Amino acid sequence: GLLVVDIDIKGNVDGTIAEEALALDSGLQVITPSGGRHHFYDHPGNTLRNAVALWPGIDIRADGGYIVAPPSKLQNGQYVWSKSGKAEPLPDAVVAAIATPRDKSRGLPATIPQSTRNNSLYKAANQMRDIGMSQDEVLAALISLNDRCIPPLGVGEIEGIAKSTFSHPPQNAKPNVAHELETIASDAGCVFFHDSARKAFVELHRQGHREIWPLESKDCKHWLSAEFYARKNGSPNEQALAGAISAFTGKALFQGTEADVYLRVGKAGETYFLDLCNERWEVVEITSSGWRVCSDPSVRFRRTGTMAPLPTPINGGNVRDLLKVINIQDADLPLVLAVLINALRGETPFPILELIGEQGSAKSTTQKVLRKLIDPNAANVRALPAKIEDIFTAAANNFVVSYDNVSHLSPATQDVLAQVSTGSGYAKRANYSDFDEAVIEVGRPVMLSSISNVVTQSDLVDRTFTLDLPAINSKGRRSEGDLEAEFEKLWPALLGSLLDVMTQALYVLPSINLPDKPRLADFAELGEAISSVCGFGPFMDVYRT
Repeated sequence: GLLVVDIDIKGNVDGTIAEEALALDSGLQVITPSGGRHHFYDHPGNTLRNAVALWPGIDIRADGGYIVAPPSKLQNGQYVWSKSGKAEPLPDAVVAAIATPRDKSRGLPATIPQSTRNNSLYKAANQMRDIGMSQDEVLAALISLNDRCIPPLGVGEIEGIAKSTFSHPPQNAKPNVAHELETIASDAGCVFFHDSARKAFVELHRQGHREIWPLESKDCKHWLSAEFYARKNGSPNEQALAGAISAFTGKALFQGTEADVYLRVGKAGETYFLDLCNERWEVVEITSSGWRVCSDPSVRFRRTGTMAPLPTPINGGNVRDLLKVINIQDADLPLVLAVLINALRGETPFPILELIGEQGSAKSTTQKVLRKLIDPNAANVRALPAKIEDIFTAAANNFVVSYDNVSHLSPATQDVLAQVSTGSGYAKRANYSDFDEAVIEVGRPVMLSSISNVVTQSDLVDRTFTLDLPAINSKGRRSEGDLEAEFEKLWPALLGSLLDVMTQALYVLPSINLPDKPRLADFAELGEAISSVCGFGPFMDVYRT
């Protein structure tokens, strides 16, 4: 069996003081919505009673007792596991304290003489207040204890002692850290909300712009810790920080509104948005009339730790300059532009771009440039993971899914890539729960590179455009550093020119009507619009080849 040591943070009582003094740190722990903690220990076997306020802020749930356990949710938050190891033997100090008969009279003698009546009851009232009892509860207890006084105090005097006890804070009381963190969030004007998957977020305004963070993110926790340090010249303890996050999550889920949150690319009506991911939280607003950089978009964006900033786009570029830093056939440029601009619309299904070529054909460099042009990342290309779950996790945290040097794709992996490109979900059992599922639902552009064609499944073949990169002779070969330097120089104008083509294509797109629509009809029509405004030949000629 199990026994639980319940650490409360309530009012002016903070059980973490005694928790630290007793070195309570079980391998199986739960964070409660109020910021408290449940320590699970092995039951020693003998009969052990429940105990309330065994120490200030510490209760014992033993024989006949009960607790609320994860994944239970209350109005102010959810119970979550903070440690999932094994329950450990109950510390000797707790066993001894439970076994020791307790003086329910708060240490008062059986008879209280007249000379010490007021002082004795006042001390008892302070003790009861310090363990979290309300003023009414303290008053009722004082009335009972007053029977020991000789002679008893009058009712008015008893009421006066209770009132006086609650007229000032307890001496040397440890501040309620969780409450201070909630005050920080309130003072900052934080807005808590959730998305359609019931993931909790916070919106706050800093340094003249709006930022959006998942409540469980490191950014949110670091900001709270930094603000707490600025006010208190100290760090919040882990329990209080987790408790505050839990309370905010409850507000987001049960009191906050529901709103879409996008990664890198978003849409509202007929307006598209591209997150530049810079420190000013600027985005590019794109319509059929043009594009502009703004810091107050009508959609919300989240960011991940590996996302890198895009440069501020500028006018005057030429999309054909892209050929200076990638190795493709000139005739394939319309298809590459269509893949990039279709990605900026953020609408599934996305085509999959596969780059193949012999060693030394700059496949990886070309893939890096194409990915970096619209969605730079700490790792612009990555190795293909072995687990299907990891592909969905990568898609949840990256706008463009980019795998380099792929030697083989299993049928299961090809199915997953098709699902990611068309928009699908992956579900698994949530941690420590038999009733909740953790769901990852995404639709992402996908890029692959390999020496030979690795896409073989018919469903994925229909969604994949394979470019055979030309060989590069020794005279035409350039160092990767040289190409990187040239791309960095061209990048702002290249991005601007890509946005120019996108706005023009959006303008003519309603007039495009392909009589023989292929499987990726929306992509084909966009490609036809792009070819029209750029002066290329019919896009369907490139599409079919």
